[in-house]
Amino acid sequence: MILVVVAVACGRGDAPPAVEKEVVTVVPADAATDATPQGDAAQATGASGASSTGAAGTGLASAPLAYPAIRCSECHNKMFDEWKTSAHAKASTSAAYQRMRAHAKEPGCDGCHAPLAAHLPPGDRVSAEGVTCEVCHNIKDVEVRRQGGAFELRLTDNIKYGPLCDAEDHYFHKMGCSPLHQQSKLCAACHLYYRPLPGGGELPVLTEFEEWREGPSKGRACQSCHMPGTRAEVAEGAGERDGVSNHGLLGATGDLRRRALRGKATVRAQDGALRVEVELRNMLAGHYVPTGLPEKRVIVRAVAKGAEGATVASAEHRIGRVLVDAQGRPAPFYKAVKVASDDRIGPKQSRKVILELATAVDVEVEVEVVWRAIDAEIAKALRIDDVEEQSLLRATLDLQAASGRPSLPQTIELQKQ
Repeated sequence: MILVVVAVACGRGDAPPAVEKEVVTVVPADAATDATPQGDAAQATGASGASSTGAAGTGLASAPLAYPAIRCSECHNKMFDEWKTSAHAKASTSAAYQRMRAHAKEPGCDGCHAPLAAHLPPGDRVSAEGVTCEVCHNIKDVEVRRQGGAFELRLTDNIKYGPLCDAEDHYFHKMGCSPLHQQSKLCAACHLYYRPLPGGGELPVLTEFEEWREGPSKGRACQSCHMPGTRAEVAEGAGERDGVSNHGLLGATGDLRRRALRGKATVRAQDGALRVEVELRNMLAGHYVPTGLPEKRVIVRAVAKGAEGATVASAEHRIGRVLVDAQGRPAPFYKAVKVASDDRIGPKQSRKVILELATAVDVEVEVEVVWRAIDAEIAKALRIDDVEEQSLLRATLDLQAASGRPSLPQTIELQKQ
């Protein structure tokens, strides 16, 4: 049996979204003979932790078959260790997702944040693993569309799909050669969505796939940056080989955000105050910065500190796509009706931010660029207190007399953190 699942994006008007399409197709038994694990590996309970039982002798599971990621780690420990701290692993359990889902009062987002929930028994622990091994490695095809990701999950024949086409079948599962897993089309399954608006029109929500497709990096797949290949074992005991993908999704060393931007800051004296001009350039990201959910921000901060290190003046600017509701107030995407502003930085583009510090020259000026997972106003409205921030760039210019105050203007390069 092949289950074709259309992941329904959330926030479609006022009514709870419905599944638009679910196609069930029967595959002849001889097309997947012996695809299920044998012996203990075919059991639904016990040590395996699988969510269904293989149908012995048919090559097909009697129901969708899904194992928890920890079981996959027995052979693929490298991938598990990288994945377990990723956004995919937290897709259905993060505080931000839980709050926004409850606030939206719509289950549609589960189609991408908990794709297995619709196919496994209620409360099954594999469903709670978000975008887990059994999701990506059971994707057979993807339809690219703005209405929300549509992807075909094959959960009953126990073939695990991936980019390696020379891997041999294993007793635990068969191997599926999938060129799709080397293409950006795979990512479009859940990284492209425009919310239909009541009365017509659509609101851009997840546009990173289109940003990549229309940008200068369209010749390189998303995986080349987010899942670069290194020399390692695909499975325990298989021997090292080149091109084994990293599963942390932020590059080989987890620093994709910090490497995306370059910047410099110029400090000038102006009318008894300090004018801080920060120029940022998107050097490496093949999409806009920030991208993903429109609630994300890149914050440019300038802080002036006195001789004792106390803050005497500060200013900041938040870069991002700002969505607002019908009253013009900043709102999460599922309550928003239009884009109020968008000053994100496109691939190979630059953005200048000007900040004013109401203070005299005798200070130390610290400039920092920070990535923030959710805009402060929206986080407050949703009562999310612990919002992830990551320092991207930083530099300090000492303008204090005791340090031999330099003449202004002064320009400093921002350093990657």
